[in-house]
Amino acid sequence: QQNANAKEEEEEEEENAEVGALSSPRDVIDKDDKERDVVVEQKGKIEKHGEEMKMKKKIDLSARDRRRERRLGRERHVSLAALKSAAERPDLIEPWDANARDPLLLAQLKAIPRSVSVPEHWRLKRKYLQNKRGVEKKPYELPPYLAATQVAALRDARAEMEAVKSLKTRQRERLRPKIGASVEESVLRDAFFKLQTKPARLSAHGELYYEMREADADAFQMAREFRVGAMSDELRAALGMPPNESWNAAAFAVPWLFAMQRVGPPPSYAYLKIAGVTAPVPKGAQLGFRTPGAWGHPPPAAAATAAALDATEMA
Repeated sequence: QQNANAKEEEEEEEENAEVGALSSPRDVIDKDDKERDVVVEQKGKIEKHGEEMKMKKKIDLSARDRRRERRLGRERHVSLAALKSAAERPDLIEPWDANARDPLLLAQLKAIPRSVSVPEHWRLKRKYLQNKRGVEKKPYELPPYLAATQVAALRDARAEMEAVKSLKTRQRERLRPKIGASVEESVLRDAFFKLQTKPARLSAHGELYYEMREADADAFQMAREFRVGAMSDELRAALGMPPNESWNAAAFAVPWLFAMQRVGPPPSYAYLKIAGVTAPVPKGAQLGFRTPGAWGHPPPAAAATAAALDATEMA
Protein backbone atom coordinates (compact mmCIF):
# COMPACT_ATOMS: atom_id res chain seq x y z
CA GLN A 1 0.00 0.00 0.00
CA GLN A 2 2.82 2.37 0.83
CA ASN A 3 4.52 1.60 -2.51
CA ALA A 4 1.32 2.33 -4.44
CA ASN A 5 0.84 5.60 -2.62
CA ALA A 6 4.43 6.55 -3.29
CA LYS A 7 4.02 5.80 -7.01
CA GLU A 8 0.89 7.93 -7.25
CA GLU A 9 2.66 10.77 -5.51
CA GLU A 10 5.54 10.56 -7.98
CA GLU A 11 3.13 10.70 -10.97
CA GLU A 12 1.37 13.71 -9.46
CA GLU A 13 4.71 15.44 -8.95
CA GLU A 14 5.67 14.78 -12.60
CA GLU A 15 2.35 16.17 -13.85
CA ASN A 16 2.72 19.19 -11.59
CA ALA A 17 6.24 19.68 -12.89
CA GLU A 18 5.01 19.57 -16.50
CA VAL A 19 2.18 21.95 -15.74
CA GLY A 20 4.57 24.19 -13.86
CA ALA A 21 6.88 24.24 -16.87
CA LEU A 22 4.06 25.79 -18.90
CA SER A 23 3.96 29.47 -18.23
CA SER A 24 0.26 30.02 -19.11
CA PRO A 25 -3.04 28.20 -19.95
CA ARG A 26 -2.36 28.99 -23.60
CA ASP A 27 0.65 26.67 -23.48
CA VAL A 28 -1.53 23.88 -22.12
CA ILE A 29 -4.00 24.33 -24.98
CA ASP A 30 -1.20 24.35 -27.58
CA LYS A 31 0.19 21.13 -26.16
CA ASP A 32 -3.21 19.44 -26.37
CA ASP A 33 -3.60 20.65 -29.96
CA LYS A 34 -0.21 19.24 -30.92
CA GLU A 35 -1.04 15.88 -29.39
CA ARG A 36 -4.37 15.84 -31.22
CA ASP A 37 -2.68 16.77 -34.50
CA VAL A 38 -0.24 13.91 -34.09
CA VAL A 39 -3.07 11.47 -33.49
CA VAL A 40 -5.02 12.78 -36.50
CA GLU A 41 -1.93 12.58 -38.70
CA GLN A 42 -1.26 8.99 -37.70
CA LYS A 43 -4.89 8.10 -38.28
CA GLY A 44 -4.79 9.78 -41.71
CA LYS A 45 -1.68 7.81 -42.66
CA ILE A 46 -3.39 4.57 -41.70
CA GLU A 47 -6.52 5.44 -43.69
CA LYS A 48 -4.46 6.54 -46.69
CA HIS A 49 -2.51 3.31 -46.61
CA GLY A 50 -5.76 1.35 -46.47
CA GLU A 51 -7.21 3.30 -49.40
CA GLU A 52 -4.05 2.74 -51.42
CA MET A 53 -4.26 -0.98 -50.79
CA LYS A 54 -7.93 -1.02 -51.81
CA MET A 55 -7.19 1.00 -54.95
CA LYS A 56 -4.35 -1.34 -55.85
CA LYS A 57 -6.62 -4.35 -55.48
CA LYS A 58 -9.29 -2.57 -57.52
CA ILE A 59 -6.81 -1.77 -60.30
CA ASP A 60 -5.66 -5.37 -60.35
CA LEU A 61 -9.26 -6.58 -60.60
CA SER A 62 -10.14 -4.06 -63.32
CA ALA A 63 -7.07 -5.02 -65.36
CA ARG A 64 -8.00 -8.67 -64.96
CA ASP A 65 -11.57 -7.94 -66.05
CA ARG A 66 -10.35 -6.01 -69.08
CA ARG A 67 -8.11 -8.87 -70.12
CA ARG A 68 -11.00 -11.27 -69.66
CA GLU A 69 -13.34 -9.07 -71.72
CA ARG A 70 -10.77 -8.76 -74.50
CA ARG A 71 -10.33 -12.52 -74.57
CA LEU A 72 -14.08 -13.12 -74.66
CA GLY A 73 -14.44 -10.44 -77.33
CA ARG A 74 -11.88 -12.17 -79.51
CA GLU A 75 -13.69 -15.46 -79.03
CA ARG A 76 -17.10 -13.97 -79.82
CA HIS A 77 -15.94 -11.82 -82.74
CA VAL A 78 -17.38 -12.81 -86.10
CA SER A 79 -16.08 -11.41 -89.35
CA LEU A 80 -18.46 -9.58 -91.64
CA ALA A 81 -18.10 -12.19 -94.39
CA ALA A 82 -18.84 -15.05 -91.98
CA LEU A 83 -21.83 -13.18 -90.56
CA LYS A 84 -23.29 -12.57 -94.00
CA SER A 85 -22.78 -16.19 -95.00
CA ALA A 86 -24.54 -17.40 -91.84
CA ALA A 87 -27.45 -14.92 -92.04
CA GLU A 88 -30.73 -15.70 -93.75
CA ARG A 89 -30.92 -12.16 -95.15
CA PRO A 90 -27.34 -11.07 -95.93
CA ASP A 91 -28.66 -7.96 -97.68
CA LEU A 92 -29.78 -6.59 -94.29
CA ILE A 93 -26.39 -7.03 -92.61
CA GLU A 94 -24.48 -3.77 -92.15
CA PRO A 95 -20.73 -3.36 -91.54
CA TRP A 96 -21.13 -2.48 -87.85
CA ASP A 97 -23.33 -5.50 -87.10
CA ALA A 98 -20.21 -7.64 -86.69
CA ASN A 99 -19.25 -5.57 -83.61
CA ALA A 100 -22.49 -6.32 -81.77
CA ARG A 101 -22.52 -8.23 -78.49
CA ASP A 102 -24.21 -11.18 -80.20
CA PRO A 103 -23.93 -10.75 -83.99
CA LEU A 104 -25.68 -14.02 -84.84
CA LEU A 105 -28.71 -13.14 -82.72
CA LEU A 106 -28.83 -9.70 -84.32
CA ALA A 107 -28.76 -11.24 -87.80
CA GLN A 108 -31.56 -13.60 -86.79
CA LEU A 109 -33.68 -10.73 -85.46
CA LYS A 110 -33.15 -8.73 -88.64
CA ALA A 111 -34.30 -11.67 -90.75
CA ILE A 112 -37.67 -11.90 -88.99
CA PRO A 113 -40.44 -10.79 -91.38
CA ARG A 114 -41.99 -7.37 -90.69
CA SER A 115 -39.39 -6.56 -88.05
CA VAL A 116 -38.80 -2.86 -87.39
CA SER A 117 -35.22 -1.71 -87.74
CA VAL A 118 -33.39 0.61 -85.35
CA PRO A 119 -33.47 4.30 -86.41
CA GLU A 120 -30.41 5.29 -88.41
CA HIS A 121 -29.48 8.29 -86.26
CA TRP A 122 -28.25 6.07 -83.38
CA ARG A 123 -24.74 6.03 -84.85
CA LEU A 124 -24.52 9.74 -85.64
CA LYS A 125 -22.43 11.96 -83.38
CA ARG A 126 -24.48 15.08 -83.98
CA LYS A 127 -27.80 15.66 -82.32
CA TYR A 128 -31.02 14.36 -83.81
CA LEU A 129 -32.77 16.78 -86.21
CA GLN A 130 -29.84 19.20 -86.03
CA ASN A 131 -29.89 19.67 -89.81
CA LYS A 132 -33.43 21.03 -89.65
CA ARG A 133 -32.34 24.16 -87.80
CA GLY A 134 -33.07 27.20 -89.89
CA VAL A 135 -35.25 25.30 -92.34
CA GLU A 136 -38.49 27.13 -92.92
CA LYS A 137 -41.45 25.04 -91.94
CA LYS A 138 -44.40 25.06 -94.30
CA PRO A 139 -47.65 26.29 -92.77
CA TYR A 140 -50.29 23.68 -92.17
CA GLU A 141 -52.84 23.40 -94.94
CA LEU A 142 -56.36 22.22 -94.27
CA PRO A 143 -57.48 19.15 -96.21
CA PRO A 144 -59.81 19.89 -99.14
CA TYR A 145 -62.90 18.55 -97.39
CA LEU A 146 -62.32 20.93 -94.44
CA ALA A 147 -61.33 23.90 -96.59
CA ALA A 148 -64.67 23.57 -98.42
CA THR A 149 -66.52 24.41 -95.19
CA GLN A 150 -65.06 27.97 -95.23
CA VAL A 151 -63.74 27.59 -91.69
CA ALA A 152 -60.52 29.39 -92.58
CA ALA A 153 -62.42 32.37 -94.01
CA LEU A 154 -64.52 32.69 -90.85
CA ARG A 155 -61.43 32.52 -88.68
CA ASP A 156 -59.64 35.21 -90.71
CA ALA A 157 -62.68 37.49 -90.60
CA ARG A 158 -62.95 37.06 -86.84
CA ALA A 159 -59.25 37.88 -86.44
CA GLU A 160 -59.69 41.09 -88.44
CA MET A 161 -62.65 42.12 -86.29
CA GLU A 162 -60.69 41.47 -83.10
CA ALA A 163 -57.82 43.63 -84.35
CA VAL A 164 -60.14 46.63 -84.86
CA LYS A 165 -61.87 46.40 -81.47
CA SER A 166 -60.70 48.51 -78.57
CA LEU A 167 -59.46 47.17 -75.26
CA LYS A 168 -62.67 48.19 -73.48
CA THR A 169 -64.80 46.34 -76.01
CA ARG A 170 -62.66 43.21 -75.68
CA GLN A 171 -63.00 43.23 -71.89
CA ARG A 172 -66.77 43.70 -72.15
CA GLU A 173 -67.09 40.81 -74.60
CA ARG A 174 -64.94 38.68 -72.37
CA LEU A 175 -67.42 39.15 -69.54
CA ARG A 176 -70.46 38.87 -71.82
CA PRO A 177 -69.42 36.78 -74.82
CA LYS A 178 -71.53 36.73 -77.95
CA ILE A 179 -71.92 33.87 -80.35
CA GLY A 180 -70.61 34.92 -83.74
CA ALA A 181 -70.95 33.35 -87.15
CA SER A 182 -70.33 29.61 -87.22
CA VAL A 183 -70.43 26.76 -89.68
CA GLU A 184 -73.66 24.87 -89.97
CA GLU A 185 -73.81 21.51 -88.31
CA SER A 186 -74.90 19.74 -91.48
CA VAL A 187 -71.89 21.10 -93.37
CA LEU A 188 -69.49 19.84 -90.72
CA ARG A 189 -71.22 16.47 -90.57
CA ASP A 190 -70.98 16.05 -94.33
CA ALA A 191 -67.34 17.14 -94.30
CA PHE A 192 -66.31 14.51 -91.76
CA PHE A 193 -68.64 11.62 -92.61
CA LYS A 194 -69.29 11.99 -96.35
CA LEU A 195 -66.61 14.09 -98.00
CA GLN A 196 -63.60 13.05 -95.93
CA THR A 197 -60.84 11.56 -98.08
CA LYS A 198 -57.86 9.39 -97.26
CA PRO A 199 -54.44 11.12 -97.17
CA ALA A 200 -52.29 10.77 -100.25
CA ARG A 201 -49.68 8.73 -98.43
CA LEU A 202 -49.65 6.91 -95.10
CA SER A 203 -46.61 5.45 -93.41
CA ALA A 204 -46.28 1.71 -93.83
CA HIS A 205 -45.45 -0.76 -91.09
CA GLY A 206 -41.86 -0.36 -89.94
CA GLU A 207 -41.33 2.87 -91.88
CA LEU A 208 -39.43 5.25 -89.63
CA TYR A 209 -38.95 8.98 -89.80
CA TYR A 210 -35.56 10.41 -90.69
CA GLU A 211 -34.21 13.90 -91.19
CA MET A 212 -35.47 15.80 -94.23
CA ARG A 213 -37.94 13.10 -95.11
CA GLU A 214 -40.36 15.78 -96.25
CA ALA A 215 -38.08 16.50 -99.21
CA ASP A 216 -38.48 12.89 -100.39
CA ALA A 217 -42.28 12.99 -100.42
CA ASP A 218 -42.42 13.41 -104.19
CA ALA A 219 -39.99 10.55 -104.72
CA PHE A 220 -42.09 8.31 -102.46
CA GLN A 221 -45.23 9.21 -104.36
CA MET A 222 -43.50 8.46 -107.65
CA ALA A 223 -42.23 5.14 -106.32
CA ARG A 224 -45.75 4.13 -105.30
CA GLU A 225 -46.91 4.58 -108.86
CA PHE A 226 -44.30 2.15 -110.21
CA ARG A 227 -44.93 -1.58 -110.38
CA VAL A 228 -42.37 -4.34 -110.67
CA GLY A 229 -42.22 -5.62 -114.24
CA ALA A 230 -44.36 -2.83 -115.72
CA MET A 231 -42.46 -0.63 -118.18
CA SER A 232 -43.52 2.62 -119.76
CA ASP A 233 -43.55 3.21 -123.49
CA GLU A 234 -40.55 5.53 -123.18
CA LEU A 235 -38.48 2.83 -121.49
CA ARG A 236 -39.54 0.20 -124.00
CA ALA A 237 -38.63 2.51 -126.87
CA ALA A 238 -35.20 3.17 -125.33
CA LEU A 239 -34.61 -0.60 -125.06
CA GLY A 240 -35.73 -1.24 -128.64
CA MET A 241 -38.91 -3.04 -127.60
CA PRO A 242 -42.39 -2.57 -129.08
CA PRO A 243 -44.83 -0.37 -127.12
CA ASN A 244 -47.34 -1.78 -124.68
CA GLU A 245 -50.25 -1.43 -127.13
CA SER A 246 -48.62 -3.53 -129.86
CA TRP A 247 -49.75 -7.11 -130.49
CA ASN A 248 -46.35 -8.67 -129.73
CA ALA A 249 -45.50 -6.61 -126.64
CA ALA A 250 -45.96 -9.53 -124.23
CA ALA A 251 -44.03 -11.94 -126.47
CA PHE A 252 -40.94 -9.70 -126.63
CA ALA A 253 -38.35 -10.54 -123.96
CA VAL A 254 -36.45 -7.94 -121.99
CA PRO A 255 -32.70 -7.60 -122.70
CA TRP A 256 -31.67 -8.72 -119.19
CA LEU A 257 -33.59 -11.99 -119.36
CA PHE A 258 -30.50 -14.00 -120.33
CA ALA A 259 -28.58 -12.70 -117.31
CA MET A 260 -31.43 -13.68 -114.97
CA GLN A 261 -31.57 -17.13 -116.55
CA ARG A 262 -27.86 -17.54 -115.90
CA VAL A 263 -27.57 -15.92 -112.44
CA GLY A 264 -31.11 -16.15 -111.11
CA PRO A 265 -33.83 -13.66 -110.16
CA PRO A 266 -33.00 -10.55 -108.11
CA PRO A 267 -32.59 -11.32 -104.39
CA SER A 268 -35.19 -8.71 -103.46
CA TYR A 269 -37.76 -10.40 -105.69
CA ALA A 270 -36.89 -14.04 -105.12
CA TYR A 271 -40.57 -15.07 -104.97
CA LEU A 272 -41.72 -12.98 -107.93
CA LYS A 273 -42.94 -14.90 -110.95
CA ILE A 274 -40.82 -13.75 -113.88
CA ALA A 275 -41.69 -15.10 -117.31
CA GLY A 276 -38.83 -17.14 -118.71
CA VAL A 277 -37.08 -17.44 -115.32
CA THR A 278 -39.49 -18.66 -112.65
CA ALA A 279 -42.65 -18.84 -114.77
CA PRO A 280 -43.54 -20.18 -118.23
CA VAL A 281 -43.00 -17.99 -121.25
CA PRO A 282 -46.11 -16.21 -122.62
CA LYS A 283 -48.03 -17.41 -125.64
CA GLY A 284 -46.42 -16.61 -128.94
CA ALA A 285 -42.95 -16.35 -127.41
CA GLN A 286 -40.01 -17.72 -129.36
CA LEU A 287 -37.14 -19.52 -127.66
CA GLY A 288 -33.56 -18.99 -128.75
CA PHE A 289 -30.82 -16.39 -128.61
CA ARG A 290 -30.31 -14.94 -132.08
CA THR A 291 -33.76 -13.54 -132.83
CA PRO A 292 -34.51 -10.12 -131.25
CA GLY A 293 -36.92 -10.56 -128.38
CA ALA A 294 -36.20 -14.29 -128.05
CA TRP A 295 -36.59 -15.93 -124.64
CA GLY A 296 -33.39 -17.99 -124.52
CA HIS A 297 -33.62 -21.27 -122.62
CA PRO A 298 -36.99 -22.53 -121.39
CA PRO A 299 -37.56 -21.99 -117.66
CA PRO A 300 -36.60 -24.86 -115.33
CA ALA A 301 -40.20 -25.80 -114.61
CA ALA A 302 -41.06 -25.99 -118.30
CA ALA A 303 -37.88 -27.96 -119.03
CA ALA A 304 -38.69 -30.45 -116.27
CA THR A 305 -42.23 -30.87 -117.60
CA ALA A 306 -40.96 -31.45 -121.15
CA ALA A 307 -38.44 -34.02 -119.90
CA ALA A 308 -41.19 -35.83 -117.99
CA LEU A 309 -43.41 -35.91 -121.09
CA ASP A 310 -40.55 -37.26 -123.21
CA ALA A 311 -39.88 -39.97 -120.66
CA THR A 312 -43.56 -40.89 -120.63
CA GLU A 313 -43.71 -41.13 -124.42
CA MET A 314 -40.59 -43.28 -124.56
CA ALA A 315 -42.02 -45.61 -121.93
